[in-house]
Amino acid sequence: MKLHEECGIFACMVKNNNAFEYIKYGLSLLQHRGQESAGICAGDFDYKLIKNTGLVCEVFKNIKPLKGNFGIGHVRYSTCSNTDIINAQPFCSQIYRENAAIAHNGNVSLNVNDNDTQIIFNTLIKEIDKPPSDWTLEDISHCLIKNFANGAWSVVMALPERIIGIKDIYGFRPLLFCIAEEGMFLASEDCAFDSLKIHKIIEINAGECIEITKDKWEIKKYYNSVYTKQCVFEHIYFANPASEFFSKNVYQTRLKLGKILAAEDNIRADVVIPVMNSGLNAAIGYSEVSKIPMHLGLKRNINMRSFIQPETEKREQIAQKKYIPVKSVIKNKKIILIDDSIVRGTTMKYLTQLLYESGAKEVHIRLSAPAIINTCLWGIDIPNKEELIYNKFNSETALAEYLGAAGLKYISTEGFKKVFEPDKWCYNCFMENQKNNDFI
Repeated sequence: MKLHEECGIFACMVKNNNAFEYIKYGLSLLQHRGQESAGICAGDFDYKLIKNTGLVCEVFKNIKPLKGNFGIGHVRYSTCSNTDIINAQPFCSQIYRENAAIAHNGNVSLNVNDNDTQIIFNTLIKEIDKPPSDWTLEDISHCLIKNFANGAWSVVMALPERIIGIKDIYGFRPLLFCIAEEGMFLASEDCAFDSLKIHKIIEINAGECIEITKDKWEIKKYYNSVYTKQCVFEHIYFANPASEFFSKNVYQTRLKLGKILAAEDNIRADVVIPVMNSGLNAAIGYSEVSKIPMHLGLKRNINMRSFIQPETEKREQIAQKKYIPVKSVIKNKKIILIDDSIVRGTTMKYLTQLLYESGAKEVHIRLSAPAIINTCLWGIDIPNKEELIYNKFNSETALAEYLGAAGLKYISTEGFKKVFEPDKWCYNCFMENQKNNDFI
């Protein structure tokens, strides 16, 4: 089982009347961020909303495109609340006879029965208390800081004739702005701009907001953040390797982690095998430094990841069906199995057994992130500490034995810090004390 993704958001103001198609394609490029539901709200003066449970290709199949030059979209994995369509985003409402819509990536509530985005939207409507056409960036930012200062929120909103984007004061989740030939766009990752004729990409930083209209855009600093808490797992696992944000290229970051992992290791083996696709980039880096050849010994069987599925039973079923061993790579080999992390251990235990059943002599597990020992309050679904496999054993040796591996090793905290500077990144999931933002 892998960590649960949060969400992906997309918004645009385009030069033609076809914002819906741009949003739909942008969401398909963010599908890795959530596979439970998808939704689009688009229009001009009159918004229309389409959302449902399922993948982007399923939700919008045979749907007549919504007409309009701007709108917002969302793909979802639930970090709070449940998976019903009632919780699918965006949310759209009429306020003083004007339309407004919102989509959100992050987490602001500790109550698992709450829908964070609906909480944010209702709070904005109640406290600003005027038509959305009169909402200012100052109104919005003041309300969000007042009520959700400690939360994680990258938010996009469709208000009359404009798009708003805003990021929390710690910068937990990414938000990118793209100026292109086709118009202006916002997204959780810049990979969502892939098909556009791009002029410029600007990252929205912690404590910043942006207003986009038909003819112009403006970025404002509404809060001077003393330090940031950028989520390390955005780079370690969640993001598309083609993306670049938090001032780092995702592929190069994972490659570097793999190189450091190899430099800290001294094991001799025959082959490096990545857990696909999460361990691939780190495995390439590990192989380059260790000079041990890398081969794809585990083939992906289905285009779905177990962490996306909310029910434990469904996760376990997928974990046991999505990999096919390539026995010619595995048989009679001493294997280094590379992944980024282990959460509950469901997938890793199965893969270790699968490799041995396919003829492996030894299986040694290597992880490109430190052990996950804590929950997350800011948008990653790690339900409780008791479910985290490392907390049950508290040692690499004992965990390796449980998983059936000949050995197991995590990247060192010192090596990890070479990539992710502690004063800029959130390490909460690697720490025992939630209030501390450094390794224990």
